[in-house]
Amino acid sequence: MTAMIISTTYKNRSLSFDLSVGIDISIPLVSGAKSPKCFWAPDVSIQPVTAESFIGDIDQGGVVNFKNIMLNPHGNGTHTECVGHITAGDFTIHRTLKKFHAIARLTTVSPTIHNGDSVITEQSFEPGFFDENQEEILIVRTTPNAHNKLSTDYSGTNPTYFDHKVIEKINNSGVQHLIT
Repeated sequence: MTAMIISTTYKNRSLSFDLSVGIDISIPLVSGAKSPKCFWAPDVSIQPVTAESFIGDIDQGGVVNFKNIMLNPHGNGTHTECVGHITAGDFTIHRTLKKFHAIARLTTVSPTIHNGDSVITEQSFEPGFFDENQEEILIVRTTPNAHNKLSTDYSGTNPTYFDHKVIEKINNSGVQHLIT
C-alpha cells in the first residue's frame, strides 16, 4: 500500500499523518443479537432487498449486495452524538458540527467500582491528565475490553458512567467533543 502522508502545524507543533492507515476503535454492527444494544432496542436487522426475481445478496445468488438496515442509533452499537439527543427540536450532527477535522486524544481508563456502580472518576485517569492542554476531541476507552463487549445487551443494567466531577473537568479543559 502506498503511504499518503500529510503534514500540518497544530499548536506550534509540526505533525505528519499517514492517511492510508487508520485505527479502528469502533464496534461493528452485525445482524441479530451479535451486536451490543441498550434500553431494550430491537436487534440490528440487515436483510437483502427483494423484488420479484431480484435478491440483493450475492451469497443468495444475487448480482449485487443491496440491503436494508434497521437499527436504533441510540440503542445499537456506537454512534456520534449531538445536542439533539438532550434538547427539544430536531438537531442533527451535520447541522451542529461546524468543524470536520481535528486532533483527538485517545486515553484508556479503568473505571472504579463504587457502591456496585462502574464509575469513571478522576482517579481513573493518569495523574496530571487534566493539567495538560487537552485536544479538541477526547476519546475515552474503558477496560476491560473482553470479547463479549461486542455483543452485550446492556438493557436493564447500569453501564459504566462518568462521575460529574470528571465531566466538569472535561468541560473546563477545552474539549469540544467527547467520544466514548
